[in-house]
Amino acid sequence: MATSNSSLKYHQQKQRQTAQARLDALEQAIASAGSSDELNQRLQNLQAPRLPPSEQALPLEQLRPLLSQRLLQTRSLLQNKFSAPTKVPRSTRKLQLLRGVVSNLAYGLAFAQFRRGR
Repeated sequence: MATSNSSLKYHQQKQRQTAQARLDALEQAIASAGSSDELNQRLQNLQAPRLPPSEQALPLEQLRPLLSQRLLQTRSLLQNKFSAPTKVPRSTRKLQLLRGVVSNLAYGLAFAQFRRGR
């Protein structure tokens, strides 16, 4: 169980690092673009979602703060996602408990039957 828990933490850490690196690359593209067209091209190269036509028409001076604000919100969401403990729904916990009870009962009956057979 400890192994699966550490494996889960490792995968979560890798996901977090990948997401952070992607956001850092997007932030760099936004900060270093010289024009709206160049920014659109850089975002496409990074496989970012396409900007709506209304935003593509905005001058770079208006587009940069808008996209920077979105990145800030995304970073906040990312932080919340990885810092919040994973909650198991109550129905899932009940189902797991029921499986454990049924499994233990089955083992008990099997051992009793095996003992009786001797």
